[in-house]
Amino acid sequence: MDDKEKVLLGLALISGFIFTVSTLALILESTLPKDMCEPWNWIPYLLIITSSLGVFVGGIVHYLTLEYLERKERIDKTKAKREVLLNCLPGEEKKVVECLLEGPKFQSEISRITGFDKVKTHRILKKLEARNVVKLEKIGKTNIVRLVLK
Repeated sequence: MDDKEKVLLGLALISGFIFTVSTLALILESTLPKDMCEPWNWIPYLLIITSSLGVFVGGIVHYLTLEYLERKERIDKTKAKREVLLNCLPGEEKKVVECLLEGPKFQSEISRITGFDKVKTHRILKKLEARNVVKLEKIGKTNIVRLVLK
């Protein structure tokens, strides 16, 4: 279901709810005895006010919950992609990618963290770049390496 359909469905549900509550309030008002004492005349209006308040609070809770769930779903998808990626890589490349999971790093940092020499690190990064796993950004005489997760 796309966003337009969700909005239309939400508007239809809210409109139906408001129509039902208003109709019930009018029916309640017409069935109350006319000679009933004054304090009870506000009951139909109380029904409309509390129902509207319920819709308002429910909408806010839904909005906040939906945002949280969507964020959690994006994080779960990213974790799943990382796991698939790590399972497909040989040992040395996996070690470099695990280093990059924490965030972008200078190529020299990767060499230091993994314990590989500069040439070996460069060759591994070139292989990963050819497969669109990492992106190398040249800055002066060094590279900043970023992990590419699409």
